[in-house]
Amino acid sequence: AGQKVKLTVKASGGTKKYRYKFRYKRSGTKKIKGISNYRSKKAANWRPKESGRYTLYVYVRDKTTKRTAKKIIRNYIVS
Repeated sequence: AGQKVKLTVKASGGTKKYRYKFRYKRSGTKKIKGISNYRSKKAANWRPKESGRYTLYVYVRDKTTKRTAKKIIRNYIVS
């Protein structure tokens, strides 16, 4: 816990100029919290404050879409 984690994603398909939103949820909680809002950067830094299991979410939109085109989910353990 307390260490910086760099999250990076690569999207393809659709119309380029993708926008990404990064989120996380700690195991045992119900609330999904923000790392970043939609933006053009395909990477975000995250510094978890507590150890535990986390689910990381990346939402991707392409240039022509106002809705989320893809949601990527990964599990991550912080010690």
